[in-house]
This record gives sequence, structure tokens and C-alpha cells, in this order.
Amino acid sequence: MKKTNECPYENINLPLRNDFTDACKAVACFFVVLIHCPFPGRLGTALQNLGTFAVPFFFVVHGRYLLPRNETDSGQELVPFLCKKLRRLLLLTLKVFTVYSLYSLFFYLQAGKTFYDWRLEKFNPGEWIRFFAFNSSKVIYDFSYDYDHQWYLFAATYVTLLFLLLSLVAGRSGKSGEAFIRKLLPLLIVLPLSGLFFGELLQIYYPIRPFDLSIRTWYMLRNWFFVGLPFSAIGMAFAEQTHRALPTPPAFSIPFTQTGKKRLSLGESKKLSVLLLVPGCCLTLLESALFGNHTVMVGTLLMVLALTRLTASFEKTGRSASSERLPFRLLSTIGRKYSAGIYCWHVLLLSVWNHFLRIGENSTAFAFCKPFLLFGLTLLLCAILSHLSMLLRKIVPLTAFR
Repeated sequence: MKKTNECPYENINLPLRNDFTDACKAVACFFVVLIHCPFPGRLGTALQNLGTFAVPFFFVVHGRYLLPRNETDSGQELVPFLCKKLRRLLLLTLKVFTVYSLYSLFFYLQAGKTFYDWRLEKFNPGEWIRFFAFNSSKVIYDFSYDYDHQWYLFAATYVTLLFLLLSLVAGRSGKSGEAFIRKLLPLLIVLPLSGLFFGELLQIYYPIRPFDLSIRTWYMLRNWFFVGLPFSAIGMAFAEQTHRALPTPPAFSIPFTQTGKKRLSLGESKKLSVLLLVPGCCLTLLESALFGNHTVMVGTLLMVLALTRLTASFEKTGRSASSERLPFRLLSTIGRKYSAGIYCWHVLLLSVWNHFLRIGENSTAFAFCKPFLLFGLTLLLCAILSHLSMLLRKIVPLTAFR
């Protein structure tokens, strides 16, 4: 029987897991794979542009679970909750960073370079400065694997640490950390997003060079502040409507407007979300055709808001979104158990494929199959690793993993 949280509304329980959110995470993972391993031709370009919603959506999901599901009475109660979240995130980040660093070292050595060359190229002071400032540098990517997808893990760590610091500041002032963070959410959303879109206008019309770096360098705008922070805050804003006890019946209020003045039923909210998702996709394709691909486009923002509102609507219903349908059950299982693994390890398998296996390099037909094969192989790897982890937990006492 599925565990549930008590809800103040009659005959409604909020599930601990939202199957629809998990299914969306699986779809987002596939779009991340398509960004790094695209289909050939215009179809691949179009799907790459649509895939810009994936990482912001992951940040939204991250933000939705950064606060306890029930309202805390004191900011001190929020601190251990965030510390636990931060510890888990740091362990995952350290594991992924270690594996990719060892793979990078192996690649350098087999290419005829030395350990000194590897250390000097990846871990020099300039790369460390860029890494800590923008969550991206050769510290987490090089010619062995060309994609710096690890930036998401470090950006999520930065965001979690920021909210932890805010809760500590509120606790020292005798305030509720959760209430203090919620009051700051509009600022944490509007300020970074305004800077992001202004920076993208500069990229198009007036490419300045702050810090002797071109504004068009991808990590100048795609980092923890301009992407991670606002979308995590958006997730927290939606969580406020879904998780907290409200004095009124369960009607989903329009986000970022005065509550109580205009409310939508759950069915109307879902329809509005779908209607917002379609123009978001169209606008994303139009923006990319006119101005080129950017970190987050206006259409991307609409897509993320629509998906977030849709997932929140399903959570408010208090029942599984997947029902008994096999495709949804499969997607929700993949999203729940393996989405983090697919995101972390698909670049490693892609590098091995491109540099060592080189299967189907000159075949257009195989290029259309490659993203599906990569996704499937990564899923298989994650399932194997999960099984091995379960076996290890049976052998080693559980306290060793805490």
C-alpha cells in the first residue's frame, strides 16, 4: 500500500510520490540524451531546441522537494532537513566527479599524455576560478567527454547551500526559516530571470566581454545563479500551493497572483497547463529559428511553467497519475529509480561509444537509432548498478551508508 501524507481536505491524501512528475523526469532525461546525441538533420536540431526545458525542469523538481511537506514552526527544523538533502547531493556529486575524473585521466594516458599534463590542463587556478564562479570549466569536461553536464549537480549544490544559509540566518533572528525563504521567493525568481533574459539580449545584439569573457560563452548565463536559483525557487513556489495546509477547499490558484481572488478547478488547471505547453513549444522553435539556440528562451520558460503546473495538479488530486496504463507506469518507474543515473552516466557511455567503439559512424539510419540505444544502454547500466548497490547493502551494515 502506498504511503501517504495526511491532508486537511476531506477524503484526500497527498502521495509521497507523484507518478506524473516521475514520468516527466523520464521524458526530460531522454531530451537531455537528445541534446548530447541528436538525431541528424532538422529534426535533431528542433528536438535539441525543445530539450532546453529539461534541465530547468529538473531544477524545478529539485526546488519542490527542498522544503518539508508540512509547514515547520521554527527555522531550526528546516536546517537538518536541508543538511540531509545537501549531504545526499554532495555524495552523488562526489561519486560522479570521481568517476569522470578517473575516466579523463585514463583517456589522457592512453592518448600519450602524462599525469602532469592532465593535472595542469584540468586543475590549474584559472579553471578552478571559472568552475567555482560558473559551475563549468575543464575541471568537469575535456576532450575525453565534451559535455559539462555535471554543472547541474554543482549548481543544485550551490542552490541548496544558499537556502540552508538563509534558513540559518532566519533562525538566528528568531524567525521561521521556511517562512523567510517563502517571502524571498519572488525576488529569487524575478531577479535572476531578468538578468538571464537581459544577458541573452546582449548575446544577440551587443556581445560584451565582462571579466574578459565573451557574454556568448555558454556558462556565462547557464550557471547556478541565472538558471539553478530561479527555477528551484519556482519549484518551491508551486510546492507552497501543493504541500501546505490551506484554509479553503482544494482549488489550484493561479501562481504569482493574489490568492483567493481567482481560482481554478483542478480540471481547468490541467487544461490551462496543456494550452500553455503547446504555445511554449511553438515559441521555443520560433525563437531558436530567429535568434539561435540559447540557454533558456521565453518559450522554454512557458514549457517549464506548464509542466510544473500540470504535475502540481496531478499531485493535488491525491491519486496516481499513471493509473493502470503500462506506458505511464514504465515512464514513472524510470523517472523515479533511474533518472538521476541516466543524466549522470549517459555522457560517459557516449564518450566510450564515440572514441572507442565507433559503431555506425557513417550510417544515417543508425544515427536515428543511436539516441534510443544510448538511452537504453544507460538505463541498463543504471539498473545493474542499482542491483549491485542493493546486494552491497545486504552485505554491509546499513549504518555504513548513512
